[in-house]
Amino acid sequence: MQLKNYRRRCYHRSAFRLYHLLRHLLSRVLTPRRNQVRNSKWVSFLGTLHPQAQSFWKIARYFTTPTRSVPPLFDHRVKVFISAGKAELLAHHFERILHLKLKVGTANNTRMVNRTVNKYFRRSHPHVPETQLTSPYELRRLIQSLKTESAPGIEGISVTMLRNLSRKTLIHLPQLFKHILRFGYFPCAWKSAKVIPFLKPGKPLSDTGNHRPISLFNTVRKLLKRIVAHRLISFIHQNHILPPEQFVFPTFQNRRLLYS
Repeated sequence: MQLKNYRRRCYHRSAFRLYHLLRHLLSRVLTPRRNQVRNSKWVSFLGTLHPQAQSFWKIARYFTTPTRSVPPLFDHRVKVFISAGKAELLAHHFERILHLKLKVGTANNTRMVNRTVNKYFRRSHPHVPETQLTSPYELRRLIQSLKTESAPGIEGISVTMLRNLSRKTLIHLPQLFKHILRFGYFPCAWKSAKVIPFLKPGKPLSDTGNHRPISLFNTVRKLLKRIVAHRLISFIHQNHILPPEQFVFPTFQNRRLLYS
């Protein structure tokens, strides 16, 4: 197994096809042997269990505990039993409760936002620096700052997977972010999220109104968000756009003023 992992790391670093063939050959040879060793260990472990031991009943509860099934959902006198219908019902419920009350996309709102922005820039002309593109060193630092417990999005890429990327693979991400920042294009696939319904504590499971949505976004998208946020905060502080009394998402200086 150590030899197989070594050949896998060599292939990721150099992309030499011979390493890939060696790893594939070692996998075909070692996989049956590994399964045989696991099965023999499991059989020997079960043979050492005693009915009076605590570990025996833990394993017994694990295999005998029935899976929890979701009861039928109700919403405005509609009763749904099928899983696809439940997902559709929850989706309509979340869309209804999270619909924006303000008419953000109207022409009047657009004119009001443009008027406010133009009024600000007529009073002050902050120097807009050239877009600072990211580097592999900054990207590695941001990956280390992400929480490994955070769930991945639709693509299934976790933080642990990003932390174990090879050096050659990691170089492609800064190139992707550079083009996104230079051309101002945000990938459409990153605008979608996996929505997980969570039951509110102490509420019945059958009512759709007792669920709240949690959105799981793309993990690579989180890296880009942090890069843009870092540059935006630096620009705001250098040009003194926010007043010192601003305590929403405070930085270190605002926290010091807040607690003094």
